[in-house]
Amino acid sequence: MSIFKDTFKPGVRAQITARQNAISDGRSTPQSIQYFNARNAWVRMTSAVDVANDGGKLAKSYILQGGILNSNNTLREGLGGAEGKYISQTQAGQNYRLGLRPMPGITSVDVKSKSAYGSLREVTVNFNAWDIKQLEELELLYMRPGYTALIEWGWAPYLDNNGNLQNNVQYYDDIFIKGKKKEDIWKEIFKKSEETGNYEAMYGYIKNYSWSARADGGYDCTTTIISIGEVMESLKVNYSAFNVPDLEKNGIIASRVGVALDSEILSSYTKNIVAGICHELYYIANEKANDFAEYNIVDKNNENKTYTFFKFPVDISGGDENKESITKNGKQIYVTLESFANILNKYVLLADKSNNTPFVKLSVRGSDITSDNELLLCLGNTYQLSTNPSICLIANHAWENPSALGLPDSSDFDTLKKIIKGMSKNYFYNGDYKEKQLGIIGNIYLNLDYLYQLIINDNVASQDKKEKNDIALFDYIKNIMSGVSTAIGNVATFEIHADPVDGNVVKIIDVNYSDIANRDKIYNEAFTLELHSTKSVTRQYKLESQIFPEQSTIIAIGAQAQGGALGADTNTLIDFNQNLIDRIIPKKDAPTLVDNPDLEADLKAKAESLVKNLKTLLSFIVKIDPSWWEFKGDFDASKSSEYSNALKDIIAFFKSYIVNDNKNRAIIPTKLSVTTDGIGGLVIGNIFKIPEDLLPRGYKGAGNIGRRLGYVVTGLGHSIQNNDWTTNIDAQTIILDPPKSGLSATNFATITKVAAAAVDAVSSGTVTQKLKDTLAKIDPKQLPGPPAKDLPKEVTVDRVIAAIQKKNYSFYANTAYGKNKLNIVGVRAINKAFNSPVSNYFTDYVVMFYYDSKGLRQERIGWQTTSPGLTYEAGKFGGAGRTIMMQEGQYKDSYVRGLHLGKIDTLVQAKSMNYHRDESLNAQYNSVNITTGIFGTNIHPSGNYSNNDSKKLINNWSAGCQVFRSYDDYLWMMQAVRNQVETTNYKFFTYTLLNFKDL
Repeated sequence: MSIFKDTFKPGVRAQITARQNAISDGRSTPQSIQYFNARNAWVRMTSAVDVANDGGKLAKSYILQGGILNSNNTLREGLGGAEGKYISQTQAGQNYRLGLRPMPGITSVDVKSKSAYGSLREVTVNFNAWDIKQLEELELLYMRPGYTALIEWGWAPYLDNNGNLQNNVQYYDDIFIKGKKKEDIWKEIFKKSEETGNYEAMYGYIKNYSWSARADGGYDCTTTIISIGEVMESLKVNYSAFNVPDLEKNGIIASRVGVALDSEILSSYTKNIVAGICHELYYIANEKANDFAEYNIVDKNNENKTYTFFKFPVDISGGDENKESITKNGKQIYVTLESFANILNKYVLLADKSNNTPFVKLSVRGSDITSDNELLLCLGNTYQLSTNPSICLIANHAWENPSALGLPDSSDFDTLKKIIKGMSKNYFYNGDYKEKQLGIIGNIYLNLDYLYQLIINDNVASQDKKEKNDIALFDYIKNIMSGVSTAIGNVATFEIHADPVDGNVVKIIDVNYSDIANRDKIYNEAFTLELHSTKSVTRQYKLESQIFPEQSTIIAIGAQAQGGALGADTNTLIDFNQNLIDRIIPKKDAPTLVDNPDLEADLKAKAESLVKNLKTLLSFIVKIDPSWWEFKGDFDASKSSEYSNALKDIIAFFKSYIVNDNKNRAIIPTKLSVTTDGIGGLVIGNIFKIPEDLLPRGYKGAGNIGRRLGYVVTGLGHSIQNNDWTTNIDAQTIILDPPKSGLSATNFATITKVAAAAVDAVSSGTVTQKLKDTLAKIDPKQLPGPPAKDLPKEVTVDRVIAAIQKKNYSFYANTAYGKNKLNIVGVRAINKAFNSPVSNYFTDYVVMFYYDSKGLRQERIGWQTTSPGLTYEAGKFGGAGRTIMMQEGQYKDSYVRGLHLGKIDTLVQAKSMNYHRDESLNAQYNSVNITTGIFGTNIHPSGNYSNNDSKKLINNWSAGCQVFRSYDDYLWMMQAVRNQVETTNYKFFTYTLLNFKDL
């Protein structure tokens, strides 16, 4: 699903907990004293090299661990002899030049993470050789680039996961088994490291080495070992096919599917192997596949893997007219990304002949080692499609029913429907383009001509840092996915990721967090790493805010911009900057939006933008530009950027109208660096938490709640020296608020209605009243407006307490009985007089406060409504006597925690209360009579988003309920509700309703 989805493994969690418990004991127990004072770090390096077919004899004699080991794998002692610490001969029996010399040994080890997301590891091992003869033998084992070695390290003695002191360290010796699969080595050492956290290891290639002579006759030596995934950055994929016997004659598959290759196709193999393969696959699929249909090849030479191709007939022009193309007669052939990865693995990438597997494997699936072989996912969007078929196609079945997207379902869509129906690999996970909206990376269909163009492209070759015009696997895939991302709307952020567990696997991932379904589970299970307490085993940490260079400008400009202005998603800053106004520059906006508080002007600007972009997209789909569908011309690739920009803007537009759990939830990132006692079993992508009291209020949501922050491990390092082992963890913030639907049925209806109204405006090219009315009616909460007015100075906790006391009401004070018990007070606006027009705005106030365990007053004041909205007061739902308005007064213990409408966790009415019954339904406040009862007048939010806009309308949010305008106010209340129940075990809540005159 996603690389960012797991917290620390159970063994690692248990180990950190055992250490934290040991240190919190004050080091007073015998085991704690011995652990913290007698433990030592050990390190061991083993070569996988056989010298002159010796079966590993020399390697076994030069296992570097506390020097070198004797014949029974124990540490050496004494002077002289064959197995002393000081000896006069090498392990191969050669006399030392300088007589009796110390044994060689490791002095320090440094492990660093490399690459953008820290997935590549590099280990630097420093060790001593004390004689030229020692150096010569060590050089054969540890200083030969391209050969492999195993480096292990850990604690001895160590605490097991039950807190018991142990000395029985187990090392990994299977590296001496001839024919042992490298994949099994990675799997076994990973399992060993995650079991207790007291062991860590890396098996990799020797990348570099150095030695320097010293005055005492010895040598300082350094060996660098890299994880095999690093090879992707230098692994050439545009090498000549002449290096592969018979490939330039028979191709890779053609002879097995009964297709003879002509000289033109074979000539592509003279360019490079990938060019030849692309040309061969194009020729086969073009011969075998029907138009708008797939063709599958089952490759018996590659574990019966199936390669899926799709044929789409359309000429493509534009761009570089001199480019070399393999396309014939306007027939475009596509191959799924997963199929192409499997083909590269089998026929292009350097292979390990011992088990016929690639040294570096390209994958679009999860880990083989952890049995998490699921398809990797990326963020998607209901409107997604490929606006550039010269690059790729995706099967988004939402477009099979254009009317569901608010578009006119006509014959103009027939070709698009045929494309989608012809592709069997659905782009959306579980076919869900409405709710989760997660794409399957491996199900993207790549144009073979696009793949061919990139592999012979001089610009791609020029990226070679060695200036040899080699195209590395990393650069090739990176360029492919860059074009794909643009073509499908820039929704996902694709990266190449070297798996830290599967040592030789590199994956195509979306670095956005996409495991939405498990987000709540992950947050609840995420381990809390103590940083600054008596239980902490952290030696030092650095927690700092971090604005990346590419963020700084847009943050500065967009801080007070309207959501979506300036071509950026500035909605993400709305929550973070809530209630903040720059006195000098109070508001920023794009020049195309009129700075006018008039709702009509803002509506017109939004509508015009939507019409423009939708018209561009329709010109791509519906043949407004007749050079596209139904073969009346060809596709002009030079217009692809215009189409893709329109798609991107449309997606951004509808995102701003969708109520989802991430809306406005972004924060300025923080960066965490932790140095802790050495711990094994951690991997890049692990998610953990830190104590909440270390973060400022802005990172927790207003009122210290509302954002559930985790940290994702982006870098790992280890340092072993002076008998000590430390682990360095680098991490970035990740928001893990509870999951909600990406789209609800209501949200999807919003898309349909807005798009349909916009389509009506496309033909005339002007904004219709229908579109403006639709925007205003469907989602007025999202429309731009002036900042919320300041709360009146009279609305304070102190004045509310005074008013309560004056009326002889009760409240929970700063007493032993009152601490942690929540006071909720509504204040009805003075303008809500009977027989006056209904105000459809949130003009009432809510004051909440309690005294915490330390006697400090925690408080929250915001806007709410204490009366029904216009939807009910105007009789939109019919039925006399439908609306009620709570009578002012105090209702003791009248609420308990429950579900509003069976789904919203909030406070629900539990006892009878008094109400004014309004039977007139004339859009005025009326009181026909006073009625008493339980009518479900709950206290709840107005939607699941943070928005404190003063023009937000009540409408059908209330038929008598007490409803918050700001979602953050609701969140503050629920945190206080949970606090009261957990600390006092008292589950009832009193609601007091005052009038503004009382203050």
